[in-house]
Amino acid sequence: MKANALYHLMQLRARKLSEHLPENRKTELLEIQASIKIQRKPGTYKIDWKVDQKDYSITLESDPFQFYEKGDNAKRNAMRTDDLNYRTHNWDAALALWQDIFKASDLNSEMITDDGKLAFGKFGKNSTNTPLYQNLGIALLFSILSILRVPLVETLQFFILISVLLLFADNFSTVHLRKPLSLIEKLIIATGCIIPLYYGVSLAGVIFISTGLFLLGLAERQDKNKAILFNVSGITFGLAIYSMGIFAITLSVAMAVTLLLIALVDRQRISISSTGLFIAGILIAWLATYALILAGSFSPYMQQEIILSQQHLNWVTAGTLVLLFLGFTMLWIIGVQYYLLPWLSLFAVVIATVALLFVERTDVLVMLGIFTGFSFFIFERVLTGFFTSMHGSGRVI
Repeated sequence: MKANALYHLMQLRARKLSEHLPENRKTELLEIQASIKIQRKPGTYKIDWKVDQKDYSITLESDPFQFYEKGDNAKRNAMRTDDLNYRTHNWDAALALWQDIFKASDLNSEMITDDGKLAFGKFGKNSTNTPLYQNLGIALLFSILSILRVPLVETLQFFILISVLLLFADNFSTVHLRKPLSLIEKLIIATGCIIPLYYGVSLAGVIFISTGLFLLGLAERQDKNKAILFNVSGITFGLAIYSMGIFAITLSVAMAVTLLLIALVDRQRISISSTGLFIAGILIAWLATYALILAGSFSPYMQQEIILSQQHLNWVTAGTLVLLFLGFTMLWIIGVQYYLLPWLSLFAVVIATVALLFVERTDVLVMLGIFTGFSFFIFERVLTGFFTSMHGSGRVI
């Protein structure tokens, strides 16, 4: 496990170093990146690589890295002194290791240097609420405009939907390019929410879905309240089943299987108990809704009739699915994955939408129009990252 952690750290460090290397030296760095292999030995590491098809190897005499220590988050690092800030410590140790690799390869190690800034951001004690205020401002702007067409209750739902969807999209600033959403990106994402509102489709289901997806991404990043967040996320998925039927069921199953697989492979990231609480939340919400319907306290959901060209709707849906699927595949290829659930949720949404196409639920397809602008946002991030990776200008991180 620690060997894999060091491997990814070295690759991440190399990307940052390449920004400061001359073009004629980047080739050697890329060759080492492509061939480097790291094995964990008792108390240390063995590193193998190639330069000009010649094999090289070094073994560290001690272990300078601190992986899987309590404190790999912003709050704990802000409370520590610089000597105990593990991320900064590992970042600096990786630079020293790259210098040793270049020395062992008979290459000029003095070129291996940079500004020392963390590629994933430096933790500070102060944070800003500007992104949240910006999200609320955009949601408020769209909602004010919607009052001209829809009742106040639907306007309030519209406001909540945009706010939650933007929060979900914010999860991707920790997955790819490590940068916050721009104002233009947020406006594009919010524009998709107009589609179900325009056709008069209920927004309750997609509010629950968006909330559940956001909470999953949030739970993965937390140390405290992780179990509660997974459980509440499951409850929101279960509530969405009432109005979204097969889509919400398929999405819930896909996310549950995803959580279970991650828990089996990496319990430090997501535990079996958290997965169980997520599944329990789905079942509790779904059974409670079903019981209320049987008791007559709740009316069964009536499918909304929407007059649309099915062929036209299928083409739009297919286009959106292609953009999301390309985003899913390319984010893995060119992105740096700090967290898995935002990225894997893209694939889950694709699977659930494909399953929906086999049933006649035009109203649910229209509900999913909220992901239209979001799909363009994901695809734009992919293109930006791919272009940056190919041309070596700007940041990939």
